[in-house]
Amino acid sequence: KEEISGRVTITPWYRGLGRRDTIYLLWRMMEDEDATKYVFYGQDLDPQDEAMRGDLVDFVRFFEPQIGDYKQTLMCQDKQGEFMGCSWFEKINLGVRANYGVFLRRRYWGSMAREASRMSFEWAFDSEKGLGVQEILAYSPWRWAVSHGEWLGMKVVDVIPSMCILDNVPRRIVYKEKPLDVTVLKITRAEFYGKLAT
Repeated sequence: KEEISGRVTITPWYRGLGRRDTIYLLWRMMEDEDATKYVFYGQDLDPQDEAMRGDLVDFVRFFEPQIGDYKQTLMCQDKQGEFMGCSWFEKINLGVRANYGVFLRRRYWGSMAREASRMSFEWAFDSEKGLGVQEILAYSPWRWAVSHGEWLGMKVVDVIPSMCILDNVPRRIVYKEKPLDVTVLKITRAEFYGKLAT
């Protein structure tokens, strides 16, 4: 069921429902914005395989994995029905916690991006319509993504120097031959609704 605010609509995406080309559409948007490499920064790839980072095959495997690591994708649209991008939750432990990711086209950065993420959080915290989690985590090496999370009320809980834990394995995160520090953010359901009340 879609959730609608003043300017943004979010709709949970499930394979077999809605548009058949949704995953391709998201990939094309990310490619057009030159953003795929930022979303897929954490993969362990040999230098000769760098061109495969976030390609269409990689993208489909990430957003619709065959086994394990279930993800829930939320499509974000503006009031004219144009796709803004998406948000997603992974490492989901229903009723407990989930990790958050988001991609929104640049023309929606700012207040509309914050509105889309706020709605995504509300959906994830809702035990009837969403995941019913008690806390949301986010991991990013990008300063603008950290600032976005902080605006939503997320708190920095750790900075992992030049390393990220993926699939319980420590991996060195390198982008353009430069090691990246990964910031870990967290917000609880109580903190989120406390922020909305102020």
